[in-house]
Amino acid sequence: MAGKKGLKLTVLVLLVLILAGCARTVTFSHSMRERIDLLDDDLKKVQFYVSEKIIIKREFVNWSSEINREHDLRQEGNHILETVIINTDTPGIVVEANEDELHVSFEPDPNFYLVFCQGCSGQKKDSDLYTLYNFKVKGREIEPVEDSRLFDNVAPDAKFYFTEYGNQDFLIANNSQGAYLKLKDKVVVNMLKSKRVLPGSVIIDD
Repeated sequence: MAGKKGLKLTVLVLLVLILAGCARTVTFSHSMRERIDLLDDDLKKVQFYVSEKIIIKREFVNWSSEINREHDLRQEGNHILETVIINTDTPGIVVEANEDELHVSFEPDPNFYLVFCQGCSGQKKDSDLYTLYNFKVKGREIEPVEDSRLFDNVAPDAKFYFTEYGNQDFLIANNSQGAYLKLKDKVVVNMLKSKRVLPGSVIIDD
């Protein structure tokens, strides 16, 4: 009987831990940042999460270059490819912040980060969100046939975008340029509760 009670207690504890870990996340927006009045240093203390899976790749040609050895390196023919995969809901921290950009690192080395900027997805619906920074490089228009080795499946009309990671230009290898930042809703509630608006003090005439 004692064994069954102990088992039930263990299951209950595990269930509580699972539920705590599955707390609901909410989209982080520029409007929220202004409403809570978060300073740049405040943002570095907030745990962020990425909204969807991000895969970025680049052809690695110079072995003397800076590289994070935790990344996936593989050889295809005469080409060595570096692949970085950031899964949905991967936690990240802000290592640098300014008015409309957040530099978020998802690994121990803070020199490796992705830039999320307000409205930089180019979509009107995302204008208030911090979405993954992406760009096209002049003179580096990539043809799908020439660069198909970087991708599992390439559509004939595929468009390729770059993003920065570890001071290198990476190709975004899936349609994740619209990935945005989220945080736990409990964090938002706590930040709103901790915000105090002072009424001010006035001199009262006798």
